[in-house]
Amino acid sequence: KNLIKKIIRYPILKFFRLFGYIILKKRHKDYGFNTVLTKLISDNHPLIFDIGAEDGDSCERYSSILKNPIIHAFEPRPDQFEIMKSKFNDNKNVYLNNVAVGSKTEIKIFNQIKGGGRSSFLKSTVDNLSDQTQIDVQVITIDEYVNKNNIKRIDLLKIDTQGYEDEVLK
Repeated sequence: KNLIKKIIRYPILKFFRLFGYIILKKRHKDYGFNTVLTKLISDNHPLIFDIGAEDGDSCERYSSILKNPIIHAFEPRPDQFEIMKSKFNDNKNVYLNNVAVGSKTEIKIFNQIKGGGRSSFLKSTVDNLSDQTQIDVQVITIDEYVNKNNIKRIDLLKIDTQGYEDEVLK
């Protein structure tokens, strides 16, 4: 068992650490998302990008489990953005952005689905087309945003963009 750890496991873990990744083995029920996140991000004032923030539930989660996080939230849907605004308008550590994030700066047609969770730039799979409206949204890039706001590092990049994640990362 120790030989396997020395020959296989430790070199693999070291390799991934070279690129900034940490692999954790889920050993018991306490290793949920919140526990892992607080183990990985223990700094005071971690900087978080919440791309696809919807109504701000994940922003609330980060605010409750991390030490004074600074959150930059991005949500293109006007209705969801208004909900988020009502939750965080007085919080000076949460920066709200009513825009989408993608691979280039542009105005793009967004498929807005009632209920929010399935809205996307990608072709809709909604059964009832009356549940969908198309709106024009402003798209910005992460590079543009960090340069404009003089951001040097991001501790957590959360992306939930319903299949558009590759464009966000580009």
